[in-house]
Amino acid sequence: MGYRVLIHIDEAEKWPLALGNARNLLEAAAEPVDLRIIANGRAVLTFASGEHREAMAGLQEQGVRIQACRNALKALRVEEQSLPEGVEVVPAGVLELVERQREGFAYLRP
Repeated sequence: MGYRVLIHIDEAEKWPLALGNARNLLEAAAEPVDLRIIANGRAVLTFASGEHREAMAGLQEQGVRIQACRNALKALRVEEQSLPEGVEVVPAGVLELVERQREGFAYLRP
């Protein structure tokens, strides 16, 4: 079955750490990893800035799902069209966190 892991990021300055955690997990895991990075709060501002797009794309190529909270996007006036290709928008980041944990995902917060 492998690992099911959720990385939660809500601070823009924590992206390098979150992306590094994801890379390290993928490299170290002896089993398949269902890995998701969920961004809410001020972390969604990074999507519009274009910062870390290459690193995100590299992780997506390895099967990592990167998700953005629609509520945070709206609150911070980030247009969904400005998101990097492949970033999924979820209605509410907090609900996504709760649902994935209920499904047995391990929760990491850098």
